[in-house]
Amino acid sequence: MKAISKVMPWYDRSVDMVVVTNPDQDHYEGFIPLLDKYKVKYVLEPGTTNKNPAYAYLENKFKKCSVCLDRGLSALTTLP
Repeated sequence: MKAISKVMPWYDRSVDMVVVTNPDQDHYEGFIPLLDKYKVKYVLEPGTTNKNPAYAYLENKFKKCSVCLDRGLSALTTLP
């Protein structure tokens, strides 16, 4: 979260795309507070899952925030 505030103006609260590279906690845990502070338009994730409750929490946050969510390699062919 510190890095994003250094490259984006304080008034810009939107992120075009978030890419979850894999469901390991060190690859997604920073997106949880990001979703509290920024409006994310599009999420691309690999289509694999993790039984960690934090990953389920992240997926629920995606749903609550109404982001466009694509999973798996097929998502790469459907990007706008």
